Amino acid sequence: APDVYLAAAQGLGVAAEACLVVEDSPNGVQAGVAAGATVLGFMPAAHRKGLCESLLEAGAIGVFRDMNHLSRFAISLFKGD
Repeated sequence: APDVYLAAAQGLGVAAEACLVVEDSPNGVQAGVAAGATVLGFMPAAHRKGLCESLLEAGAIGVFRDMNHLSRFAISLFKGD
C-alpha cells in the first residue's frame, strides 16, 4: 500500500511525485509506484535469484547494488546519461 510513502511525502511537505523511493522488495516498489514516486530498486550483495528482474517488473526504473553508488546512479538516471 502506498500509505507510508504518501505520509512521508506529506510530512516533508512535498508531492509524492517529487520523491525518490529506494526499495529492495517488489511489494515495496509497487507501493512507491502506486504513491506516484519514482522508484529505484536496491539489490544488496546477498540477494535471491531473480530479484533484479522482479524489482524492474514491479516498476523500478533501475536497480543498483551498492548504496555508495546511490547518488551517482540516481543523478545519471535523471540526467539521461
